[in-house]
Amino acid sequence: MGWKLKKRDDVEPLLPLKRCFCFDNRMGTFVGSVIIIIFTFVELITVILDWFTYDESRDFNIMGAFRSFWKRIFWKGFVICDGVMTLAHIVLLAIAIFTVVAILRPAKFKIYTLRPILKAYYILLTLHILIELGVSCYIYSWYGLAGWRLPFLVWKNMFYLIRFLTNVGFCIVIYSYCREISDELSQGPIDDTDFGTSTDKLQENPSDLPMPDNPYYTNGFNSGFHDARNPHDEGAGVYANA
Repeated sequence: MGWKLKKRDDVEPLLPLKRCFCFDNRMGTFVGSVIIIIFTFVELITVILDWFTYDESRDFNIMGAFRSFWKRIFWKGFVICDGVMTLAHIVLLAIAIFTVVAILRPAKFKIYTLRPILKAYYILLTLHILIELGVSCYIYSWYGLAGWRLPFLVWKNMFYLIRFLTNVGFCIVIYSYCREISDELSQGPIDDTDFGTSTDKLQENPSDLPMPDNPYYTNGFNSGFHDARNPHDEGAGVYANA
């Protein structure tokens, strides 16, 4: 005897999200992008500071962290990590800032233009999360439990955990907003004048419009359709016999 599952129409899937807390997905994407810009910019500054620790002539040390000389022994792995994260942070900052500008200027960026931007956004954000997770695991493998001994390293670890959860959460919101736009565009006809496509009747040549089935009407030169049997209609064309 098997169980029969009754389909319920009142149950909505978890993804995509319908709302982001008290915001709709559009406002949630905007707020999330601003937070991502701030967090990523702060993390980019810490990576840039880390670049100065490799220069022996500067003897630069970050306050609250380990002294820099021991990192120079294993400098190749750390330099690769800093290079990858510098590029990843710059790319994420660029796409996040571009998304904020696109949301703030709806007259220039229509929803059909915003959809590919959001799609690239959540794909790049997903790659950024995975890349940073791998880099953080590599760096933590060198520090181990000693990474919780000094204040700067504790702050950096906690800041990474906060950014990780924030990026994952807002990545879901951005994906939901992209799906919401896709569903809106797929629900039948939309105002063609906003799109400027060839289906806009105002942009078509009147001579290309289909003629009526009534044989008593034919296309005039300047004044539309006319009755060919009316002798007082000066704009009438040649009368076509039925």
